[in-house]
Amino acid sequence: MLRDEQLERLSGAPFDVLVIGAGAVGAATAWYASLAGARVAVVDRGDVAGATSSASSKLMHGGLRYLAMGDVGLVREAHHERRIHARTVAPNLVRPLDFVVPVGPDSPTRLWQVRAGVFLYGALARFADGRNGRIPLAAARRRVPPLLTDGLRGTVLYHDHQTHDARLAIAALTAAADAGAVVATHAEVVSLRMRGGAVTGAEVEDRLRGGSRTVEARAVVNAAGPWVDAVRRLEDPAAGTSVLLSKGAHAVLAGGDGWTAAVTTPLPGGRVSFAIPWEGMLLLGTTDEPYDGDPAAVAATDADLAQILAEAGRSLAPEVLEPSLVRSRFAGVRVLPAGGSSTIRARRETVVTRGPGGMVSVAGGKLTTWRLIGARIARLALGSIDRTPAPRRPVALPGAGQPDAIERSLAATHPELPPDVRAHLARHYGTRSADLLAPAGDDRHLLEFTRRVARLRREHPTFRRRKFFRGREIRGSDVKDLAWIRADGQEMTDQEWNAGFVRCFGMALGGGAMEEWNDRGEQITDDDFLLLFNADGGAIDFTVPAFGRAREWRVVLDTNEPELVEGDRHHPPGESLRMEGRSMVILQAVQGNGR
Repeated sequence: MLRDEQLERLSGAPFDVLVIGAGAVGAATAWYASLAGARVAVVDRGDVAGATSSASSKLMHGGLRYLAMGDVGLVREAHHERRIHARTVAPNLVRPLDFVVPVGPDSPTRLWQVRAGVFLYGALARFADGRNGRIPLAAARRRVPPLLTDGLRGTVLYHDHQTHDARLAIAALTAAADAGAVVATHAEVVSLRMRGGAVTGAEVEDRLRGGSRTVEARAVVNAAGPWVDAVRRLEDPAAGTSVLLSKGAHAVLAGGDGWTAAVTTPLPGGRVSFAIPWEGMLLLGTTDEPYDGDPAAVAATDADLAQILAEAGRSLAPEVLEPSLVRSRFAGVRVLPAGGSSTIRARRETVVTRGPGGMVSVAGGKLTTWRLIGARIARLALGSIDRTPAPRRPVALPGAGQPDAIERSLAATHPELPPDVRAHLARHYGTRSADLLAPAGDDRHLLEFTRRVARLRREHPTFRRRKFFRGREIRGSDVKDLAWIRADGQEMTDQEWNAGFVRCFGMALGGGAMEEWNDRGEQITDDDFLLLFNADGGAIDFTVPAFGRAREWRVVLDTNEPELVEGDRHHPPGESLRMEGRSMVILQAVQGNGR
């Protein structure tokens, strides 16, 4: 269903539950409320998982450092959830990962303390993943080839899981949409509707096309993440501060080859630094510092990058941490309970409040327990309107399946796709991979194109940064920053556009924007980025949009392997350009002279 239709449905019959926010908690709330048969609507001022829920360390873990803080109950609960996700909820998105903890002479924690801690950590998981404990230095180096072992007092191994954070939220909203929920992105709540002192809905503004719609609902859930207090003040202007924000930055580097484990480096003050093989790259982070700015403006700075590399350098060889290897960096804000003096020591508890008008507000918690939080909030919202409570049991998300089995199935049905492309599809789209490939049918040209573009996206991750896709039922058709151009120079129709993306990329395009960053690591807006795609190979003339001076990148797809032409050309607004041959052109707004 296209975005315009979703927006029209918002103004229809009253909903049982309106969820404000399409991050992990909002998505889980909508999912479980829909499972209970409720009529649900979800709106978000940005995109699905567009803020905190896509800026994590990509881990589904018990939280070793939370054990040191005494959160035994949280760690036990998180252990349970990560295993349920890997077994039932999303085995294609959640997979086991070993972690090595190096303990050196300058480590803030002694070796015996780490050994005792990981033993207790494993005991809370009932040793379901195997025994945790000390391993020889040589064994640690085999798992992490660039690990610095000279002078170490020892290395300790423990077990957790990693995930794809944004895709969990996308899958949950796909499930909600399958059950009849309305999902509208770039739709901002600007005011709440009140009747007799009770919140009965919201006024929602379309941030892409303008205009507003009235949404009526018997129960309203505020799951706006770092904006939770701003939404609370729409209900009660005198509402105080309920959460504390903490900025966390990460860096993605080329590397990770040969790694079969991640690294957890203990740092002074109770923090840890992760080095994680992820998506064919190396993910480093995270920082942790108080943040009081606009959550939409959070960005990874040069200082953040320097800190990340320096902290990783306590455990890893310098040649794998060269600044030239950095492919991207990102930052997000964690939402923590207010009242503490330190974001580092703050507990990852969930903050739940009910306002004077009955609106339920929720924020905080761990990504690992997102499903539990959403199920709890759904029960709370439905209970307030005497509806059947949401189920407590774990439920499989759309696409859930064992990736190895899905890869074997794809090998049988699409033998022309190489193993790495089949693995990419299986681990991102699960059992829906075949559906995404179906529009290509027997067109070998399009399947070959799928192979080339999938490989390009892995080898050049600057073109992989946080692209949010959803199932077909909730995808949009009017994204401003992505245009599909036919060989005759005309923009494709909605049907051609959506089918073409599935054909050429092997995935479905959602209604949200492709996000990018400028040269300073700051996120840029939808109107600052344009991608033109020439699938047919004919000449296409176009002009530089009026978003300012633009840097041009070109990707040539007619060669045996995609060729990236670095972005060293700059163009003023209105300049005429031409595309020839099967290729992509990316135009990104730059500041000043663009250098």
